[in-house]
Amino acid sequence: MDRPIRELQFFLARAWVLLLVLPSLFSCTEGEPDFKELNSVVVEGPQFSGKSDITLTISSPTQALTIAGECDTRIYDMQMSTSQSGWEAVSSNAAMASSSDLDCRDGYFSIAIADVSTIYSFDSVNNKTQVYLRGITRGGKSSLSTVTIVYLAPTVPTQLSLSGNNPIRSGDCELYTVNTLDALSTPTNVSGAVLVDLSDGAAPGVFYAAADVACAGAAISQITVVSGTNSAAFRYKETGVGSPTLSVSDNGLVLTGASQVVGVGPLNLTLSTATDPIRSGDCNQYTVVSRDSTGIPASVLANTTVNLSDGTPTGEFYADADVTCSGGAISSVMIPSGNSNV
Repeated sequence: MDRPIRELQFFLARAWVLLLVLPSLFSCTEGEPDFKELNSVVVEGPQFSGKSDITLTISSPTQALTIAGECDTRIYDMQMSTSQSGWEAVSSNAAMASSSDLDCRDGYFSIAIADVSTIYSFDSVNNKTQVYLRGITRGGKSSLSTVTIVYLAPTVPTQLSLSGNNPIRSGDCELYTVNTLDALSTPTNVSGAVLVDLSDGAAPGVFYAAADVACAGAAISQITVVSGTNSAAFRYKETGVGSPTLSVSDNGLVLTGASQVVGVGPLNLTLSTATDPIRSGDCNQYTVVSRDSTGIPASVLANTTVNLSDGTPTGEFYADADVTCSGGAISSVMIPSGNSNV
């Protein structure tokens, strides 16, 4: 009789101990491995807009760089390696950890590198390096992601270009733009101010500041491409007609210059006749003259059609050779290229 009682007492004692321990087991889950995580597939590594690979370009091997993307919320730290061996936790690198966000509870991470050259070396042939990333979870390591860092040396300008309207009219105030280009003719910023000389050869035209929209201010002979930019502009006005060659050249003789032959044609037309007034029914001759901005007759640069109108429903125009005005009516005449009248 005593033995069953002792066994019952022993069983109750063990049950009491178990009841004391169980709440602790169920309540101390924070900081412990998730058994489901341990038995599941590997946690996905850092992502970059849904991809596990990304390429970043830098213009200086010593510049700062931030690697940022999305990550599984179970990741609490990152590891980096350049060879998939010798992994280093980002949190243990004081230079990066101080300004990096490695906790993925919000689904995002960022790794701040103050000077790329202090951590990575670049392939001398391709000027690039590969960095492997993986996340650390309480259940292990995530899959790998690859970051390719490419060092692309900034290009330097080697030449100037000149662009603007062509042909232009005598007396018009035309805007022209000078660009600094690299060897592939791509606009490229200058690292220091470039002084550009302007010339039209022996032509009597005048250069003005780009802001002088009426070409009424002081004449200029140079413009400056400001440091950090790749263009500058000026205005040009020619009061006569002709084909001046506009040239731009680097005052420092470093960049190759550029030039453009610009056709300057007449500004307006005038109409004259030897008989004024005229009589009804007479066949009278009129002359159309093209002139420059000073009023001097000036030849047109190409065949130029002149439309005719008298604003009345009864008058008719005829060819110059039709001295009796008995042929077919016309509505226009042409000033041949190189001529100034018809």
